[in-house]
Amino acid sequence: MSSIKKEGAIWTYYSRVGGRQVHRSLQTGDQHIALQRQKVLDDELATSRWPTRRVTWKAFIDAYTAWSAPRKAKATCANEKTTIEEFERLMAPKLLTDITSETVETYLTRITSEHTVVWSRPPSDSPIWGSDAPVASRKRYIAIWRGVTTSLLRPRPFKSSALMR
Repeated sequence: MSSIKKEGAIWTYYSRVGGRQVHRSLQTGDQHIALQRQKVLDDELATSRWPTRRVTWKAFIDAYTAWSAPRKAKATCANEKTTIEEFERLMAPKLLTDITSETVETYLTRITSEHTVVWSRPPSDSPIWGSDAPVASRKRYIAIWRGVTTSLLRPRPFKSSALMR
């Protein structure tokens, strides 16, 4: 479903393509001409003749970096560059349209799993020397908080006053 709206003196076309909102200037101030152009654009959408820009991931990153670098501190730019390189290594996007919410979700899952610390020692290492007392106290507090959390998350049994009689 498309619509047109007058912005200033010019009419603008609004529609959704592939879940994204698209707006284009109809380059006219006359409502009658704008309605005709709206029909033409609707027909193009219906017959899949909508012109799509196939922006590559590399072109997007280059344009984004050129635009954003002057506006940011050097440390922020370096951090951003590292994140982009890691995203490219894990997800290998070719086109900007390859990146969807699922792609980002997968990236976040992978990056989290890669940076998760495994709390175990290799069998070849020597055992940890020292007292076990601090560890034992932590176990006790972990067990207490696990019990508190579990009891808060469990649904309470429903008690009706009619059933209590």
